[in-house]
Amino acid sequence: MTNRVLVAAFLLLFSAGHRRKEDAPPPPRRVLNVSGSSRLDVPFFAAFGHPMSDDRGNLYFRAATRSYNNSTLIGISRKSSQPKFLTLPDEFAQKTAFESFFVTPSGSVYVVAYTADHTRIVFEFNSDGEATRHTTLASPPDVFVDSVAVFEDGNFFVSGYHGSSAPPHLKGRPFVAIFDTSGTLIREFRNSEIPVTGNLGESSSTTAPAELWSCLGSDGNLYFLAVDQILVISESSGIVRRIKFMKPDKSAFAVKVEISDGLAAVWLVNIGSDQSSSLQLLTIDLDKGRPLALYSPSNELGDNAVSFSRTEGFVFMQNKDNKIVLLTAPLT
Repeated sequence: MTNRVLVAAFLLLFSAGHRRKEDAPPPPRRVLNVSGSSRLDVPFFAAFGHPMSDDRGNLYFRAATRSYNNSTLIGISRKSSQPKFLTLPDEFAQKTAFESFFVTPSGSVYVVAYTADHTRIVFEFNSDGEATRHTTLASPPDVFVDSVAVFEDGNFFVSGYHGSSAPPHLKGRPFVAIFDTSGTLIREFRNSEIPVTGNLGESSSTTAPAELWSCLGSDGNLYFLAVDQILVISESSGIVRRIKFMKPDKSAFAVKVEISDGLAAVWLVNIGSDQSSSLQLLTIDLDKGRPLALYSPSNELGDNAVSFSRTEGFVFMQNKDNKIVLLTAPLT
């Protein structure tokens, strides 16, 4: 075989391999079905946004009270008929407005609220639901803090965007930073490092929760959901890895991610022209950085998926005779 033929064969193989890498097949589509259910002796309640869970299966929701500014959280357990109510101390409850909350695997809960002068305060609750301390974040005055996560040592990971009072080159651009346990800014990420869909501060249509959700992994890193990738963030080294994934529909929003034993689950919501929504759930192998399966819930499950673990699969919540019912759907 001549050198020319060898070169041509090599280029052909390289080109085919390169195409295969770029055009990786989509993950198999599967249907989630009910494997078990548990009826809790807990009255069903209204809540805002997506819940968070800890490693013991407790679920935390932001209560939908008469005042949208109210920061009360509701915690429910499969082992107790009594929900927990997490409320801010009286001296702050009437002077602040809710912004976000975060739950660690061990069950510590953090609530972020802001004052009339846009000071951000993080309130910590222990696993019993008792308020233990609060920390004022020294965030720039032009920044809106939409999400706070907490590293294992107590440092805060903050994400949000620069508001209308920011310099022209920063208006609407993301603000992602790390604060120490005293609330002092110690690291800010470059705007170019954080993918977003448009300027976050321009309108409600661009302020998607997809860009503002993170969870803590068992490796101590934070997993931050940003449009169509998961940023793995180390407290000491910054962004250490990017795990990109293909959405089944480009118009779908990735709104939530949970991590369990080397597996990520991403909530994908597609909004139809009639404002109806449909849910799909994508699982990703974190070691290999590739999707494993794309799940659609059965009609019996509905679309209110509230938590995920590798051993149990997905948990869905329903209202049955004004009581909470949790349905489990294992991975297949």
